Amino acid sequence: MANVICLGCGHIDDVDNFVGSISVYSDMRCPKCGTTEVDTSEVNKEWAARGEKYGYGDDNSLNLSKEDGDE
Repeated sequence: MANVICLGCGHIDDVDNFVGSISVYSDMRCPKCGTTEVDTSEVNKEWAARGEKYGYGDDNSLNLSKEDGDE
């Protein structure tokens, strides 16, 4: 599994150990400090390797932009 890095307190852990966010604009929050400011770039790479698209981007923010092939 991919690691996620908290940009607030520096906590690094497996994506499964980060807590879900109550906001639709971010996917997860740090289990240590609670911020949603986390680096999810490894999650993006893992999803891409499986041929899937992680909708929250490298910065844990919902991507609302339309790209080729998106409807």
